[in-house]
Amino acid sequence: MHCIVGLGNLEPRYSLTRHNIGFQIADTIAARMNSSFKHGTGEYLAAKGILSYHPVLIIKPLTYMNRSGFAVAHAVQYYKIPTQSLLVIHDDLDLPFGTFRIRQRGSDGGNRGMRSIIQELGTEEFPRFRFGIRNRKTIANPSSYVLSPFTKKEQEYLSQLIAFAAEAVTVCITEGINAVMNRFNKHHIDEQP
Repeated sequence: MHCIVGLGNLEPRYSLTRHNIGFQIADTIAARMNSSFKHGTGEYLAAKGILSYHPVLIIKPLTYMNRSGFAVAHAVQYYKIPTQSLLVIHDDLDLPFGTFRIRQRGSDGGNRGMRSIIQELGTEEFPRFRFGIRNRKTIANPSSYVLSPFTKKEQEYLSQLIAFAAEAVTVCITEGINAVMNRFNKHHIDEQP
């Protein structure tokens, strides 16, 4: 079984913020599987289904972002999922909006959710999908920025980007990490909003 983790904050006030893009992509993938989220055995919502003939578990931690590792570690242990079959989806402030970066391993990149996951799993050796959220404006307060909504201009592209991200995750599961890195690690809109 593959495990897809979408990172975000569960409270409704955060639902459409930049920090919740992982949840939005997870929701789109679950919809493609005709699956819905239910409370899991740990601090997360879980959706199970089949994605292109592959069994998939999608989880959304119920903890705040910086405690995501507790939920992920529980799911990995409970479902006996090897870390190579894990894919964590999260926002990335270092990448321009509309850019994807898929990696086999790496540091937390400043994302507190990733930092928590690495700490609780005791390894950086798991795939991750980074969704760029930075626009051209100067960012005075990064903490406030990631909790802000996307601009109207960005929202014009957002549904297309989320669908494209869901497709990238499908390729990752069906064809492997190298295939998805070769095809999706680039900027996906013609010009940055």
